[in-house]
Amino acid sequence: MGRTEWGKALEWYQKALLMHEHPIVAYKIAWALLGMGQWDSAEYWLKRSIELDRRFAPAYRELAALYHRTGRQGEAAQLKIQR
Repeated sequence: MGRTEWGKALEWYQKALLMHEHPIVAYKIAWALLGMGQWDSAEYWLKRSIELDRRFAPAYRELAALYHRTGRQGEAAQLKIQR
């Protein structure tokens, strides 16, 4: 997907977030930001997704991958899904 398509997706996810703050919507915002190369913003939204649902495994997985891509393997290894 090109930068324009990611931008459009981000716009729609942000609108959905205004209607209902949900971990999947926060995760999708992060996903779009990752596609646009906005690592810091994506990290914020992945963490927000986890705050909204501590058992939402996809957000943990993607956050660990982001940490790995940015050379923060120690932080990736410390992530644990809350039960």
